[in-house]
Amino acid sequence: RNFKKSISITKNNDIRIEDDYYIADSYVKLDKSDMASPFLEHIKKEGAHTEYFPLAVKLIDEIKKMPYKKIEKLIENAEFKKALDSIKKVSKKTVKITYLEGKSYLGLGRWEKAEEVFLSIIDTDMSHELYLDVLYGLSFAYFKEKKYFLVIQKGEDFLKVGKGNNLEDDMLYLIGLSYEGLGKKESAYKIYKKILKIFPHTLLKDKIKNRIGGN
Repeated sequence: RNFKKSISITKNNDIRIEDDYYIADSYVKLDKSDMASPFLEHIKKEGAHTEYFPLAVKLIDEIKKMPYKKIEKLIENAEFKKALDSIKKVSKKTVKITYLEGKSYLGLGRWEKAEEVFLSIIDTDMSHELYLDVLYGLSFAYFKEKKYFLVIQKGEDFLKVGKGNNLEDDMLYLIGLSYEGLGKKESAYKIYKKILKIFPHTLLKDKIKNRIGGN
């Protein structure tokens, strides 16, 4: 009798686990991931033996990425103020979210604030996958603040580890512009010609040709 009772309890719990997963999934699809959390936590706690456990883990990972994707989309649409408002609502700011905060400030032309945010990432996590993106963002803020020496310094840091990165030509271009800002045109032209040599199809080609003229 006890054996049959235990089987019955297990079956009932498994049915609840299944229900919990579909309820959580529905909440996520309705963009109400906070409502999904209790159901997913129950699956993690009680449903490790069921087929819904790996599905729940995957859904939890998706929820973690959701704020980033939403904010990234706002930035792509140049809705920088809305992006910052969304960032304020994030309970735990990851490096990725902080990076998007810096990008939002860049989009708003708030260079000093962008600098502050990017520096906070570099000071705490230089090993992050977004390290090169952060370095470029920081360099761009420095350039807008006319801190040309710092642009060149950070640019050199970038180039030490960023060979082949999709931002390499942009970073070199910032360095070239900074040399021009310092009145070092020969150094700038060397950089521009280097870009054209390494990246013959760069989107910066026309800009660079206009800057170097007949040099």
